[in-house]
Amino acid sequence: MIISKTPYRVSLFGGGTDYPEWFNFYGGKVINLAINKYVYISINKIFKTSKNAKYKISYSKIEYVKNLSKINHNVIKQGLKFFDIKDGMEIHYHGELPSKSGVGSSSAFVVGLIHAMNDFLNRTITKKKLAKDSIFFEHNILNETVGCQDQIASSYGGLNEIFFRKNNFIVNNFKTKKKNLTDNLLLVFSGKQRIGQNIANSYVQKLKDKKKNILIEMMKLYPDAKRSILSNDILSFGKILDESWLIKKKLSNYVSSPYLENFYDYLKKLGVLGVKIIGAGGGGFFLVAANNNIKKKLLTNRKIQCVDFKIDNLGSRILVNE
Repeated sequence: MIISKTPYRVSLFGGGTDYPEWFNFYGGKVINLAINKYVYISINKIFKTSKNAKYKISYSKIEYVKNLSKINHNVIKQGLKFFDIKDGMEIHYHGELPSKSGVGSSSAFVVGLIHAMNDFLNRTITKKKLAKDSIFFEHNILNETVGCQDQIASSYGGLNEIFFRKNNFIVNNFKTKKKNLTDNLLLVFSGKQRIGQNIANSYVQKLKDKKKNILIEMMKLYPDAKRSILSNDILSFGKILDESWLIKKKLSNYVSSPYLENFYDYLKKLGVLGVKIIGAGGGGFFLVAANNNIKKKLLTNRKIQCVDFKIDNLGSRILVNE
């Protein structure tokens, strides 16, 4: 059995510039971090059972399938084709956070699956190749509208600044101190799940022209955002979160909603320093900046669902290979 463990990510700043539709023309840069919440994928050769299935796929559903073409879970089906795995296979998925919630769950799944399948085939893989293969798989095999930062964060781990150029990326790891910005950050679940690529489809193709000025406006905040992150200046970071959320909503009418605006206002009334929806928008998790006292109150507030987190510095790894 092989088990991979792959972190989710939180995008701090620069999201949108990691789409090829943008960085192939203008270059891009983001700051994000991998968090200590994980996607687990286990794979094992299947034993014949009374169901006489060649494949058993377990996620929110359980599939017993005799033929590869009959697998409903498209990512797993395409993964088996991509690696040309002929053996029967049992694949299980477990995620610590809900899917479709802005924490890069779909890319973390792809990274974990590709890592596990490489290990199953006795292939070693570097972090950069794992990220590149995962990006290729999502863009060219699954034909999904996704950026490129999520796969890198899940592969590498850590708090990183990532620079994008055509057909390449560079990862600059920020060494974290004993006390860092995550001490004053929190994820708050909006209660709304959404399909990120559906939101992204409403604006990604317009980034290089009609929506260009919105990202330019956003990136003017980048130097101050980077400084606040590296200096653990939570007051400045909270202010920039609010400013970036106001700009981000201009990308599409689907990024926010009256429900999310009311939720945002509720969090601000509780005394948080700054809030924005992470990921493509439309729902999922809010990233909240708060001082220690307010953070403690949020964590005990029964009206909302909170996730405290730290930085994962290891990235995707194989837990079990036996």
